[in-house]
Amino acid sequence: MGDSNETIEVNLQDENIDSKPSIVIAKALATFEGVDPETLPTACGIRLHDYVDPDALDKLVSSDEDVSILFNIEDYRVKVGDSKLKVEETYHS
Repeated sequence: MGDSNETIEVNLQDENIDSKPSIVIAKALATFEGVDPETLPTACGIRLHDYVDPDALDKLVSSDEDVSILFNIEDYRVKVGDSKLKVEETYHS
């Protein structure tokens, strides 16, 4: 397997990030898939709401609580914690 997994990491406290965490995740997945974020569901069949409630995720992540969230979407692992959001490709053998 020798190849390293591709990763996109975003600091959620960066002033330049004006999107909700669910939108950041969709944009990261679209980047990996090479499609526009709006076409992700039709072009790739990936719908965030099939894996997690986007509104609940946004509320939880933007709360003042220290949270750590980990879930998989298709061949990607999503990690949220320490004010960072990380999406990485996973490879199945």
